[in-house]
Amino acid sequence: MRNTKFSRRFSIGHWDFFSAGDEHGFSHFFENASPRFKEEIDDIYFGRVFHYSHNGQNHRYGEVMGREANNEQVSRLIKIQERYGVAASLTLNQSDPPPEILGTKAIREAFLAFVRTFYDAGIRRCTLSNVHLMASGILQETFPEMQWKNTVNHLVRSAQEVVDYAALGYHTILVDRSLNRNTDELVRIKKVAERLGVKISLLVTESCMPACPFKLEHDLYQAEFQNGRAPITNKAMTENYWSAFGDLSCNRWRKCPPLSTREQNPVEKMPRIGTGIVAATKETLDLYLDNTDIFKFSGRMTRVKSKVDVENDRFVWRSTLQDEKFTEKKGTQAQVYECFADIYEDDAAPFHLWVPDACSPDGLFRKSPENLRWLDYEAQRQQTVWAGKKGRALDITLRTCQNQCYDCHACERGFGYKDFDTLLSIKQPDGWIKQVDTLQGSHSS
Repeated sequence: MRNTKFSRRFSIGHWDFFSAGDEHGFSHFFENASPRFKEEIDDIYFGRVFHYSHNGQNHRYGEVMGREANNEQVSRLIKIQERYGVAASLTLNQSDPPPEILGTKAIREAFLAFVRTFYDAGIRRCTLSNVHLMASGILQETFPEMQWKNTVNHLVRSAQEVVDYAALGYHTILVDRSLNRNTDELVRIKKVAERLGVKISLLVTESCMPACPFKLEHDLYQAEFQNGRAPITNKAMTENYWSAFGDLSCNRWRKCPPLSTREQNPVEKMPRIGTGIVAATKETLDLYLDNTDIFKFSGRMTRVKSKVDVENDRFVWRSTLQDEKFTEKKGTQAQVYECFADIYEDDAAPFHLWVPDACSPDGLFRKSPENLRWLDYEAQRQQTVWAGKKGRALDITLRTCQNQCYDCHACERGFGYKDFDTLLSIKQPDGWIKQVDTLQGSHSS
């Protein structure tokens, strides 16, 4: 019997970065995916921006990652929704919603007209950060069938906050990434969510530092850069956050070159580097599955570089095991599955190393349809931390450690690092001011 516990379980992002000629790669890969893969996806979220004028200036409100799906891409997502029952989900998650959207009639009506274009096209899900607008009731009155999601950037961390956000009118509560390390509270949250009739969505892939002190400013800076309003004349700095400001924050510990591709930048695997879910056993995975409704995967920043022209290119579940920094023997081939249910049934742990991704014609993930499983997976897994006693102990510790790393150090000891209290101590940003002042495009007034 087919395992149904993964039916409509996953939320995935529409890719934002495309080379010329590849703008429709996402829909191409999704259409070619197996029926079982499609059945596991609950929705595909995409970003858009509302543009308006106020007090003689141009403004924006919407997504914060710096890119948005164009009209044709949205149309293709709606077709996917109609054909396969996978919802298309509008994302407006900017952390500083301007007050004039609610308080100025003409702008409020323009915003409602903006949302109306998606609603009339068939969109019935929307992530919205503007809690004052939600509390006004005008959205529920205007769009009675819309299912509203709050943003993970609201940092909902407790059962009481779930009650509060449900009272605002949200149907799906995106809880904070920190609950990946606080399953005791996650259990309480699930109980209250069931009583209230709301769904719980947990961000399970997150490479940001736990409770990152840069996170809010990062999102605000990114929005300002894309807005064209940032008071910076240095073009090299305003292309994206990581081209300069990231050297003060996550570039220091993620070793992430600006705009790096997956080939150049394997994801750091030590759990301290991020706050993604860690599930090295079925027992741990079941704990998260039983106490959430949706697993949300980040991925809007995925970059597609090569032409989409191969018939069998498709979405699959890809193992990142060959990216594992701490293996003695690295794999030479990507392991892939057609659906997560088979990963679970085969007990292909660690489960957190599997991500929804696409077979690409550039050769990185190119495999034939009849050869989706790789028998050397277990041999490679045995070379990782997760296959041994330290890994199993760490798997249990991370469920409830609450990211109090300064008083724990289980990650460092499991992975063979020296203890350190904070990621901010790994590398100091010496000479940052001189660095950015000499970037091409800088000038002083």
